[in-house]
Amino acid sequence: MSLPQNTATPAKDAKVCLGIIIAILLPAIVALSTIRVPQSLVSISSNPSPLGYTFSLALFIIPTLILAQWFLRHPDYPFQRKSFYITVIVLTLLGFGLDILFAAKFFTFNNYNAHLPIMIPVVGGSVPIEEFIFYVSGFLATLLLYIWCDEYWLGAYNLPDYTKSVNENKITHVIQFHPFSLKVGLILIGLAIVFKLLFGGSGFPSYFIFLVVCSIIPSMLLLPTVENFINWRALSFTFFLILLISLLWEVTLASPYQWWNYQDERMLGIYIDAWTNLPVEAVIVWMAVSYMTVIVYETVKIIVTLNTTWHQTLHPEISTLVSNFQNNQETTMTSDETSHKGLFVPLERDVLLLFFAGLIGNIFYTQYSIILVISLYIVGLTFEYLTKSLWTYNESIKNSKFTIKGVNIILGTGWVGVLLLSACFAKFLFIQLSITYFFIALVFGVGIVGNLAEQLYYYLKLFSYNLDQPLLAFPFKKVILIYHIPLSVRLGYFSSLPIIVYFVLKLTGNI
Repeated sequence: MSLPQNTATPAKDAKVCLGIIIAILLPAIVALSTIRVPQSLVSISSNPSPLGYTFSLALFIIPTLILAQWFLRHPDYPFQRKSFYITVIVLTLLGFGLDILFAAKFFTFNNYNAHLPIMIPVVGGSVPIEEFIFYVSGFLATLLLYIWCDEYWLGAYNLPDYTKSVNENKITHVIQFHPFSLKVGLILIGLAIVFKLLFGGSGFPSYFIFLVVCSIIPSMLLLPTVENFINWRALSFTFFLILLISLLWEVTLASPYQWWNYQDERMLGIYIDAWTNLPVEAVIVWMAVSYMTVIVYETVKIIVTLNTTWHQTLHPEISTLVSNFQNNQETTMTSDETSHKGLFVPLERDVLLLFFAGLIGNIFYTQYSIILVISLYIVGLTFEYLTKSLWTYNESIKNSKFTIKGVNIILGTGWVGVLLLSACFAKFLFIQLSITYFFIALVFGVGIVGNLAEQLYYYLKLFSYNLDQPLLAFPFKKVILIYHIPLSVRLGYFSSLPIIVYFVLKLTGNI
């Protein structure tokens, strides 16, 4: 049996999707509001659910593995897979960041037997490692379920030719302001604050506001672009199935057995008595997750389809600003290089500035020994030599008097600058944000600073990547570029490089 002709009607389907949600929510609210005596929590003193939180993640992990087996091996979806990889990275990093910043403010984890004894330090406390596994598996399950519905189960209602649809809609950039989303967000936040003041007790409804902001920002900036590309029927199926799984997970398991609890002063103040006084935010979060995940994924698909520079796909004004900056930089570089008679070429000066910035940070903040600085230079130069086949230097660097056997020895100082600045950032996270494990802080320090430096080197045109090198594709089958930088390079800053720096710090006696 063949699929019917494409019958996508996005505008109508979006309204129907909203109507179905309202039609189910209203009677549910009426029925739940009749309960006056809350269900009792299960006492955790007798360890009623050993490792319950840990094993319950199978509700997300197993569907993810099944759908991934279908999607990642399917020969017809290379374009969708590229968009999938980018979306997963964006959402996972966002989820990790939000968990690190806010988890300890919104939740408590008092049932220590319900999770593994591995606590990850975050701002204001620590959370079980399951929290981070949940963010990865939750986003993956939601995204893969939507993709499965969009491409197969409800494939008759998707867009068969994405490129044609992008051209027909005359899309040149993805950021388009949606004032109605902003109005809805501001009204919801205002009503939440008033309700909390009048009826919700002490505190501030920061978790509710957090969920509204996470939903409204992508909607406010991206909805006008993606609304005609979303398979709303697939979204509605995903929405309700994820909501069903989450209710099974939290209402019948997590909440009664106290795998985690909510901090009342951060909640809106509306509780569902029938569900052991579960705050309404526990339901809203899954609505927000489904909506945000789909908007981000469809936006990434459009960006991949446009196949232009990142600033061109975002907004014309951003593109103009970046282009002007790049043109000015190129003009300066060209004039400098033609008149250059000094010791260093201009790009080497830029690298040395980064080196001196790292030195200043080390002198006034981290105060590591000179042995460490020398060791990092040796590491940087060795790394430059071992990986020189992966990139090609700018002509001015190639012809520099400091380029010996294909390796520019000045660039080793750039590595020192990046790694010293990374150590400064890691120490800041370690001390100011109470992250108890320095290595975790170092992973974020090297990962964030290294990626920013890599992007800066790209804009300075210090070198270009040799994309035919198989190592740049690792661990994927082909090279995946994220804002012109191979994904393997970006991941390296979060994985292998922090390990190297940590051991150098150890060997030189600095930690």
